[in-house]
Amino acid sequence: MDSRSVLEQVRSGELSVAEAERFFNRKAYENLNYARLDTSREQRTGFAEVVYCSGKPDAYLADIFEKASLLELAFWKMAYRNERMEENAK
Repeated sequence: MDSRSVLEQVRSGELSVAEAERFFNRKAYENLNYARLDTSREQRTGFAEVVYCSGKPDAYLADIFEKASLLELAFWKMAYRNERMEENAK
C-alpha cells in the first residue's frame, strides 16, 4: 500500500484516520536481529521489499514472512536456493 492509496481510502471511508495515521507513523525499518525489513521501501521507491532467502535458516524465513504479513508489507518473496550453496553451508 502506498501513501496515495491510503489517502484515497480515507477519503472514501474505507480506512479510518487512525489506521492511516498508523501507516504513516510506522518505523522505517523493523530490526529482527538477523534481518532488517525495510518497512518504508515501497513508500519511498515504489518497489516492494525483497527478501533474499539463500543461506537463511527456514525458521528465520518463516519469521521474516510472518512479520512482514503482520506489518501488511508488500514484498517480493525470493525463494530460490542454490543446492550447492546449501550443501556447502552444512
